Amino acid sequence: MVIIGGPASQLLAGRVAANLNETLALCDYRTFPDGESYSQIQSELDDDIVIIQSTPTDQDLVYLLQLLDICQGRAVKLVMPYFGYARQDKIFQPGEPMTARAVATALNPFLKEGSVHLVNIHAPSIMIHFHCQAENLDATPLLAERIGGMGLHDPVVISPDKGAMNMARTAAAALSCDCDFLQKTRLSGTEVSMAPQEVAVAMVPPVAIMSSNMTTSRPATATSWGAMETSVPDSRVFCRKSQSQDRAAAAVR
Repeated sequence: MVIIGGPASQLLAGRVAANLNETLALCDYRTFPDGESYSQIQSELDDDIVIIQSTPTDQDLVYLLQLLDICQGRAVKLVMPYFGYARQDKIFQPGEPMTARAVATALNPFLKEGSVHLVNIHAPSIMIHFHCQAENLDATPLLAERIGGMGLHDPVVISPDKGAMNMARTAAAALSCDCDFLQKTRLSGTEVSMAPQEVAVAMVPPVAIMSSNMTTSRPATATSWGAMETSVPDSRVFCRKSQSQDRAAAAVR
């Protein structure tokens, strides 16, 4: 097996390769002066290929397409910890695209003999647009296991909004603790405000804030968690998607 890490997921790919004791491919990624992307896999490939690449930006999607093009003719297992455009899974106005479907359509020709593995996809309905074996992995139990090993006394799991309560319930069930959610108000395309509601559980530290993703700007994120930081100083943020980690760190600094 050869594991290929795209530029957005190289650290994760390296850890997976080390954990499985498999080969990590040496790759070269560049951006030309005109903004075009360039990829080269410098290691020898076999017929068992795993590509790990998140697509938080358009450029990362292009890098992924280039890697898949290089690996044509092989059964590729594609792992996408973060699937860009997952929130554009519906058409609301005439003339709009369903961009999540368009991304899947672009990937399909390279995955005829392979498979795709997503992590807590925003809308599970996106899976039907893949024409290969498709799997939606749930990272919540792993986060709950990590929280359980931190020695927290009677933690409370808090979801950033009502829509992510399933994640909070799953984690709380594994930890045998209470859970609840914050009231979220979207102020703009990049800003949200969050505030504690009249919660049904006792708001006492420590609090584990479970978030599937943080893609807002730092000021908006800081505003979002400000109420929790003020009322619950012993709080920790856990993100299911690897590209969220830096934003999570910025939010709680």
